[in-house]
Formats: sequence, structure tokens, C-alpha cells
Amino acid sequence: MKTQWTWGNGTALKAKELTPTALSASSYYLRVDHNQGHVVQLVGTLPNGHGVGIDDQGRLREYTKSGPQAFQKGRTAPLYTAVVRGSAVYGISVDGELLRFTGAGAKAANLGKPAGLVSGSPAISGSRIYWTRYVSAGAGKLRNEVVSRALSGGATKVVAKDARDPRVTDAGLLVVRTGSAFGDDDFDAMYTVRGIDVLTSGGAKRLLTFKGAGLGSQIGDGPWTFDASGRTLTLSAAGTSGQLVINLKTRQAWRINVPKGTVPSWTGVSGARAVWDVRDHGGEARGKGVYIMNVDTGKAQLLKTKTGSLNTPVVNGKAIAWTYDRPDGLVQFKSIVLK
Repeated sequence: MKTQWTWGNGTALKAKELTPTALSASSYYLRVDHNQGHVVQLVGTLPNGHGVGIDDQGRLREYTKSGPQAFQKGRTAPLYTAVVRGSAVYGISVDGELLRFTGAGAKAANLGKPAGLVSGSPAISGSRIYWTRYVSAGAGKLRNEVVSRALSGGATKVVAKDARDPRVTDAGLLVVRTGSAFGDDDFDAMYTVRGIDVLTSGGAKRLLTFKGAGLGSQIGDGPWTFDASGRTLTLSAAGTSGQLVINLKTRQAWRINVPKGTVPSWTGVSGARAVWDVRDHGGEARGKGVYIMNVDTGKAQLLKTKTGSLNTPVVNGKAIAWTYDRPDGLVQFKSIVLK
């Protein structure tokens, strides 16, 4: 089927249409199924299926079979977001500090205050960190740029102007190529997408170009819900009710069907897998489970389970995790590890 994308050489990106099959209970181990309290901000899962999140006091927590446990040793400034990379966790505090936690119970390593690290998730590649920051474009407007810095500190380097959302993949560092300027409350302009670029030592190279006409700023309405890791890239299929998933190694692409009237949530991506649930246009969970796409096998599957509105599914290798709200006001965390 046709998509609203072309490859960098101008060739149309075509996708195979898929309808997910049921994921059988014999294909995974149930790892955790337990309430974790009233506030659960799920930011990722560890390879063992334990969740990682932030509580209402900005503390890093580990979600386990016996409930939430302290993940960090000692106190830090409250965290407002974090990302999981393998077994390590990188947290960003409310005062802009970058903190690294190398395992449950580990004391945080303070990696300093990368300038402008206030929006989105940072990307970690080798000894460097990449992130998006806003800078003035003049006339009261802003623009995006992707910058990097050594994890150990040092000068900040601009790696791509008019770009955002760096993602580390097997194909290289990907960024979303954006418009040149926008007002701070003009969300359609802020999330304008021109394409996806690969950043190399020789400069930026176009991987994909978006040919669609306009984007809305709501969830699932366009390719600004891009995510990528390993050999997997996901783009909500703008103008459709499906999820577009691409194998960066083989350049195969699939559009996975979701129920009419719903859109895919933000995806979790790791290695060869992408996971998501589906929602209405207001962001409320409306599906009957977690969708799983494996770009190595070309199979899309649906794990029938409850999902919730607060968090979207996450994946780390073979570990997949999600949450839902219970009738008693507590938040249930569940996870599986694929066989």
C-alpha cells in the first residue's frame, strides 16, 4: 500500500498491510503483575521485566512483584523525566542535572547540566549525549536544533539545525527534520515534519521525506510521533488508523491495522521490536491490549490485556511492560518477557 513518505532517493515508500494475530500465552513469561501505588510515571523497563518510573516526589522507583522499591541510593534533586538504556537509567532533574544510575540501589553519577536539556528524551550513543533544544529564530519565534556533548562534560556542539528528537539506531543517529521557525504556542508549526535525516561524520543525509499535506498536533495524527532504536523505526501513519513500522536494515515497511476510530499511542522501540496501544483522539486508551511488531520476523501480534491512559507500553529487548488504572485507584504494573 502507498504511504505519505518517499526514501531519500525519491522512491516511494510502500508498506505491507498487516492485521495483528493473537500473542499466545505459551510465547512469554509473566514477570510482574502487581499494584504499585497511586502515582506511577512509567519511563521504561529493565531487561528483567521490572519497571522504572518516577513517583510524585520525583524519586526514581523500581516496579516489582512486591510493589515499588527505591531504585536510587541517596537523595538527588527531584527528577522530571528519565530514559532507560539497557540496564542503565539516565534521569534529568528539575534543575537540569543529568544523572546516571547503573543499577538498582546505585548512587547517582552527576553528569552536569547540559545546556538547554529541558525538553524531550536525550539519546545516548557511546560516550556522547544528544538532545533537542529551542533557540531564538528572531522576530519572537523559535526553532529546533539537535546538540551533543560528551557525557563526561565539555563543550556543547550543534549537530543539526532545524531538527529535533535524536534517536540512536543501527543505521546511525536519526533526527526529524522540521520547519525553520515557529511561535511558542503554534503547535502545528512546531511539529511540522519535512523528513527523517541520518547524521554522519560527513553531515546530514536524507533517509525519508514526508509528502503529506499538513499535520495536527494531537496524538497519533502524524509522524511527529516518530521513534526509533536498533533496526526499528515507527511513524504513525498520518491520515490513516494504522502504525507504520520500518526495518532500517532491510527497508521493509508495514502498516499495522488498529481498530476504526483509534490511533496508535507513542511507541516503545528496542532492537527489532516496537510496542504500543491504541487511543481515541483525546489520548484515552480504547484498545484491548498491547501491540507488538517484530521487524525481523515481519509479524504483528496483539497481547490481549488491560491498558491505561497514564502510561504507554515500553520495551527493552524481550521485556515488555505497561500499566492500567484499577477500580480502587491504584495503578497496576504488568510485564512479560518473551521466550
